[in-house]
Amino acid sequence: MLAELVLTALAVSGSPSVPAAHGGRFQPPPPPPRAGGGAQPTPGVGGGPRSPRPGAPASRGRTGPNLLHWSQWWNLERDRYLLLRERVRVQSEAPAGRTAVLNPVGIAPSRQTVDSRVLPTLIQALADERGDDVITAALIAAGRIGAGADGSFGGRLHVAISAHLAAPSQEVAETAVLALGLLGGPRALDTLLEVVLDTDGGARATGRGRVPTRTRAFAAIALGILSDEHEDAAVRQRAALALADVLGGPHVTDDLSAAATIGFGLALAPIRPTVPDARLRDEEHVDIVLSRSNQLRWFEEHLNAGTKPGATRPFTTRAQECVALARLAAGCGNADRERVVERLASTAGRRSESDAVRAAALIGLGEIACSTGSPSDARALRTLETAIRTGQPLEQRMATIALATAGSRPGFGEDPLEKSAVVRRTLLHELVRGDSGNRPWAALALGVLGYALHDAGVDESDTTGRALADFARRQRIVGCAGASPMGGALAGARGDDAEREAAGHALTGLLESISDPTSRGHVALALGLLRHAAARDALRAIAENARFQPSLLWNSSVALGLIGDDVTPMLVDALTESKSSASRAAAASALGHIGDGRAVTPLLSVFEDRGQPTMARAFALVALGVVCDERPLPWRTPIAHALPYFAITSTLSGNARGILEIL
Repeated sequence: MLAELVLTALAVSGSPSVPAAHGGRFQPPPPPPRAGGGAQPTPGVGGGPRSPRPGAPASRGRTGPNLLHWSQWWNLERDRYLLLRERVRVQSEAPAGRTAVLNPVGIAPSRQTVDSRVLPTLIQALADERGDDVITAALIAAGRIGAGADGSFGGRLHVAISAHLAAPSQEVAETAVLALGLLGGPRALDTLLEVVLDTDGGARATGRGRVPTRTRAFAAIALGILSDEHEDAAVRQRAALALADVLGGPHVTDDLSAAATIGFGLALAPIRPTVPDARLRDEEHVDIVLSRSNQLRWFEEHLNAGTKPGATRPFTTRAQECVALARLAAGCGNADRERVVERLASTAGRRSESDAVRAAALIGLGEIACSTGSPSDARALRTLETAIRTGQPLEQRMATIALATAGSRPGFGEDPLEKSAVVRRTLLHELVRGDSGNRPWAALALGVLGYALHDAGVDESDTTGRALADFARRQRIVGCAGASPMGGALAGARGDDAEREAAGHALTGLLESISDPTSRGHVALALGLLRHAAARDALRAIAENARFQPSLLWNSSVALGLIGDDVTPMLVDALTESKSSASRAAAASALGHIGDGRAVTPLLSVFEDRGQPTMARAFALVALGVVCDERPLPWRTPIAHALPYFAITSTLSGNARGILEIL
């Protein structure tokens, strides 16, 4: 039973601490403390002195524990599983025939409140403030909130944000570019196209003779974000064609090529052939974006050109290309999909390739394969299983999660989940008999598998819980103090009340016995996923004493939100009283994830109080932006999902100035 997860405490609570992997670039919650820019990374929170060099290849002998710890993947993907806003805003009265499992702890801020109080404050801040920290925080908040504003406000916000494209500070200028991507709309699209293509208009907008390459890279990813949030085929086609021009252009830097690849994989052309926008019909290569299949074929030809003698592309770009291929092919017909599976499987098996690119190919296979017995799906699943058995450590980790993802994705035919039982057996074998470093990943993968299968109508939480409990009895593996409970909680998060209750009691005991703050945070979050209200007092005590432990503060606060506790006042106090930027970032991020509209007034008060420290005011704007954002998931989710985080450039992460380091 899932309750047996308490045995994890007996197995691992005496194990050595989790390695300093948690000081790696993706350690948060929350991300490295950047209110939009400016703050230096805090050791142990997203960028300590032992962090790997940005974009450092995961080659054999250089892959440190930072890149191999399961929390790296979890911190990028967790929002899709927590669904925090959905949970905390659920109505107290469930539909007929269903049990209400959660009392609402907050409501979304009303549009009237946002338009009458928050947006005017942000527009005024963008006009009057002089500090980079506050300006960049206001830019991101204005972009993410303004996406839902009416036409008049949208125009004012576009002007207010665009005014900072020519800021003397490169950090402010590139943050303004990203804010336009979040804001969206025709004017933002036109501006981003000019910037990414380095036209005369783009140079004028940025106040420079030529658009800086890093600014163009930000614009490429901003176009991907904007496209991902729009169903309008014309928007996606215009963005995709511009990014194709960038990818096919001369002298493209590593940062720009990787960013354009990510953006191209998000700017998906329509599946069915569609007449392009009037502004594109005279473009020479408009056929690229007529359909998804055309877009995929052009991208494949682009990749083939890069494999010719004398042509080289950095491993960072090649890794992103694997995921972009899978995203493009996922919406195409069988012939296109089978061709991409073959290509990715070949890349994953090519020993002359770097293990970073092979691992990215495995991620791509996980994004495109289904749990059926078709030849292409069978090839993909075999490749993933082989990588788990024989691959380098990084390949093993990525293949383990990818196998769970593919094995739980329904396909077509009489049995759309034909291979799910085989996949589960493979993961169970890896959990018990696999490489010791990969066992925590197997525990997490079993949770991912169970979570997705439950969505598909298959409940395996009891089976998974038993397997994880048996594993805990037999092993003492560093890092499993969080992985096993998290895996079990994912598998059982949507199970019946009795099973979740028993598992919650087991984990409450584990929470008290573990001293490592990172592992305690993961166990706390697992209790939140299980909605174990009896742990409220224990979780609140942890959160109230975690002011100087940002990761633990975030996890315990979010757990309290998941079980229905009102933590808004405590987090607002932490925002103003904490002495470190990392703790303020944790409080701001947790406030935003919970999304309680009652936080708006105290957050506005913090920002308007000139006696508050600058960083407290900046993070108050950060929190306002997240609280008032109408998106169900954080804006970075499309970028973070299936990201080869071990092969990225400084545009995404580095020195607290990357896109993923912005709250």
